[in-house]
Amino acid sequence: MSEIEAAPETKGRPDRSRGDGPAELIPISTEPGALFERYYDTILSYAARRLLSMSDAEDVTAETFNRAFVAFPSLSPSEPARRAWLYRTATNLIHDLHRRLGRRREVPLDDVRELGRWVADPDPDPEVLASWLEELRVLNWAISGLGDRYENVLVLRFFEGLRTREIARVLGIRTGTVKWRLHVGLKKLGAVLASNPAFQDRFQRKGD
Repeated sequence: MSEIEAAPETKGRPDRSRGDGPAELIPISTEPGALFERYYDTILSYAARRLLSMSDAEDVTAETFNRAFVAFPSLSPSEPARRAWLYRTATNLIHDLHRRLGRRREVPLDDVRELGRWVADPDPDPEVLASWLEELRVLNWAISGLGDRYENVLVLRFFEGLRTREIARVLGIRTGTVKWRLHVGLKKLGAVLASNPAFQDRFQRKGD
């Protein structure tokens, strides 16, 4: 499966990636270390949600920033473009890992604790965390079954909170394509989850 296309990066333009409105001004990280400090936790959390393994997420995050340090002199000075580059690189590494190792079915207890630290409440109830993690595992499984074109936009929109323009920048596609994939992907995901025992009660309550 081919990697995500490299999004075009236009140097010196204001950030319009967080929505369809006026540009958002974001300080530029002028040193590689500043980029690391600003986005390490963001990329680690993103990788942890998708891989359900802290050790794998740490490996992906480390490799993402290794590549960022090498590529830094040639990166656009635009902060949104750099953020998109990090997401795009991490996403490609996650896809590579999934192809090599498959997707996780069981999550070790130590990873449960660490995942709770990074992607849930800072001090969650163990039973609530276990239930949440199982739902996340099923949700990841359901989304992954839709294929990369839908998985990527759904995860970036609803897990990471990116808006349409920024998702388009990350994936190297048009904003209209992002919107279409979100629309179709949500319909497909709803059909899959409605038939899954872990989510059936929610869909039944919604229909009452």
